[in-house]
Amino acid sequence: MSISIKLDDMSLDDLIELRETVTETLKRRVAELQRELSGHNGTGGRKEGQSHVVDSGARRRQAERAGGASSLKGRKVEPKYRSHKDPTLTWTGRGVSPRWLREEMKDGKVGKDAFLIAQQ
Repeated sequence: MSISIKLDDMSLDDLIELRETVTETLKRRVAELQRELSGHNGTGGRKEGQSHVVDSGARRRQAERAGGASSLKGRKVEPKYRSHKDPTLTWTGRGVSPRWLREEMKDGKVGKDAFLIAQQ
């Protein structure tokens, strides 16, 4: 379908109205395509007879896939491990173990539990 419009001959109000119409049409079509591609044709992706059970982490994973950050990202976590040689060095227990911990474990032939901070 081809529509020829002379934009130069249109008034400012007509151009603004045209832009709004195009924007609304595009939004509607994008929503229709997303519903079609995700398989959510009113059933929520479920087949007939299936109950709707929500996984506790499903929303967070869905947000991560959609480009949003995890709900846990950026939260401060208290350290769980402290260095014996330098008490200012701590580690929360998340991610890769720090170099100081690996070296002290190797030197003292002790496990991670030896570096646990006593819980108050």
